[in-house]
Amino acid sequence: MRTTLLLNIASLGAVPMPGGMAFAQGGRTHCGPHAWAQHGIGSWKQVRVVTEALDKSGRVETVSTSDTKTTLVKVDERSYTLKVEVTIELAGKRFQAEPKFVSQDLNGEKPSEKVAVKQLGSAEVIISGRPYACQVVQTTVTGNGTSRASTVYCSEQTPPFLLKSVTKGMDGDGKASFETTVEVHALEMPSKVRNEIKPCALVATVRK
Repeated sequence: MRTTLLLNIASLGAVPMPGGMAFAQGGRTHCGPHAWAQHGIGSWKQVRVVTEALDKSGRVETVSTSDTKTTLVKVDERSYTLKVEVTIELAGKRFQAEPKFVSQDLNGEKPSEKVAVKQLGSAEVIISGRPYACQVVQTTVTGNGTSRASTVYCSEQTPPFLLKSVTKGMDGDGKASFETTVEVHALEMPSKVRNEIKPCALVATVRK
């Protein structure tokens, strides 16, 4: 089986920022473990996954395509709401599921969970050999006998603003259950978004 992933992102209601970046009008840089707060209402992300089933000789037998479009429909100082639309194409037929609406607080917590935010001061993140000054914030979410702590490195001057994050999870026995590190490896990389060339960042995610 062979899978191809394509990703498009559009931020609407944007105004030019220094250096050619776009930032949502009326938005803000949210130094936390999610990225939607810095975009305007109507911004969307579309992910297309093309899956090919191969026979023993490596020839393609069947091809299926799934498109998932996620649109920001509401955001405020505490929470955001996303509309998720999924379309699947198989054997020349298209199947569209009913849209789903997902709401979460900005730190990703559920109503039954508690959040503690701690300022850890400043630090530098090195990208392509160059240091970038960041504010470091730790967010801890606890509930249902588990916890997860996200340490984020946020730059107010350098898009995509959240330059590094490390999230560690603990189970009910106090043992580590997972660790996810997200780091920006390169900045100002030209990439074609629909019919325009936009400056983008190369971001790596490592899960343990």
